[in-house]
Amino acid sequence: MSEVRYDGGLAPPVRVDPDRLRRSGSVLGSVGQELRADVERAGWALPIAGGGNSGWRAVDAAVEAARLWDGKLQGLAGQLDELGDAFAAAAGAYEHCDARAGARAGAVMPS
Repeated sequence: MSEVRYDGGLAPPVRVDPDRLRRSGSVLGSVGQELRADVERAGWALPIAGGGNSGWRAVDAAVEAARLWDGKLQGLAGQLDELGDAFAAAAGAYEHCDARAGARAGAVMPS
């Protein structure tokens, strides 16, 4: 666990658990993948589109709404993937900083 002080010791330290960051990043990535799979599985197939209903404005509006939701949900899934990757990168950065600080001090930092 890393501990960082930004104010010379006046405020409580910020504690960082790289393993927890990495696990949280993995969960975020999994949620993004599940969301993407659910959206693709849904396919936004509207049974009312086509046939005798194709002339209705409501059908066109529903198809457009579904298309827009597909884009929004795909974008959200991508953001979750990116956030998960950022958490994993932050965990690695904290571990790297701890290892460098430990090497400079002649000590091995706990992981």
